[in-house]
Amino acid sequence: MSLLLIRGHAFVMALGASAAARRLTPPLLTSSLRTTVLVAVHNSTTHGDDDDVARRRRQLYSPRCLLSSGPLSPKIPQTTREALIAQTKAKVAKVEAKKMLMVNARRDKMRRHKRKREAQECSITEAERDARRARDAQATAWLEEVYALDAGLSSQREVLSPRLRIAIDLVYDSTSSLYSSLGRQLGCAYGLMRKASRVDLIPSVHLTCAKGEVMEALAKNGGNAWRMHRHAASVFDVFPNKERLIYLTPDSPNILEEIDPSKVYVIGGLVDRVVLKNKSYSRAATHGVATARLPLKEFFSKQGTKGQKHMSNMALAVDRVIQILMKKYEVDDWDEALSAVFPGAVAMVGRGVGEEGVNKNDASN
Repeated sequence: MSLLLIRGHAFVMALGASAAARRLTPPLLTSSLRTTVLVAVHNSTTHGDDDDVARRRRQLYSPRCLLSSGPLSPKIPQTTREALIAQTKAKVAKVEAKKMLMVNARRDKMRRHKRKREAQECSITEAERDARRARDAQATAWLEEVYALDAGLSSQREVLSPRLRIAIDLVYDSTSSLYSSLGRQLGCAYGLMRKASRVDLIPSVHLTCAKGEVMEALAKNGGNAWRMHRHAASVFDVFPNKERLIYLTPDSPNILEEIDPSKVYVIGGLVDRVVLKNKSYSRAATHGVATARLPLKEFFSKQGTKGQKHMSNMALAVDRVIQILMKKYEVDDWDEALSAVFPGAVAMVGRGVGEEGVNKNDASN
């Protein structure tokens, strides 16, 4: 340990301790003071100090850190400075190039999608346009009918009629980007509701804890036009009869066998990119609500080892869970429902994939 005196201030330079090194963070030092400390750290860490101090020295001595304070001290070696600056410029250029590639790819995809839609619009006849308008009008009327069934739910505190009911629990905190992703998923789910072939197959969807930043994100994705019920209260307050609730969570030991139209199936508003182990399960257990999971593992285990490895433990988007529930409610068979939702998994078996996940055609060669 050594004592460093700078401008009348005493700094304990415990260069062998990580705690002291962490206190020497660049934002807490002035430009000239930080340069002096950097030189001291640089000189001391070149004489066999431990790895933690060396790591901290690399952070303080990085080009971004050094260049953020204006001119560098002449005591810093010129060759080291030039090498660090060149290295940083190369990394920044690589990141910027990758960003530009992603932006251009996204723009090209949007252009192709726009051209495809324009071509489709030009190719259809007036009769087909009229049929499309009639289907849209019918879907809108069906959605209004289903929405009206639960219009008095908040005041009557009871389920009005037996049908598929889904509650999206939006209580979980997240970032604005993940909220936006959740809004897109709910938008896809609303599109599935509009495409239902019969009015009795349209689920009644309730958004609970619908307030604050999450609702702003949903509004940006067109959420104000969705015929989904919005409740600022918790799902356990909107549906106080907990015997009606079944919280769907992948961590549940119970398998969802059937779709009961008298139950309300709760889906956690968690984005599929974020896997939070036991997050929704612990919330349901705290409130004494029954839990269940979709029989994905059992279904994909029939598709061979490859399908089981890559698909049985995957995180599902909210719209995909709603699609599975709607299909199961329609056909009343899990294999048929999951085969319709995941046609690629079933196609692997059709191409000759056996129980061990090996292509029989390849194995015979």
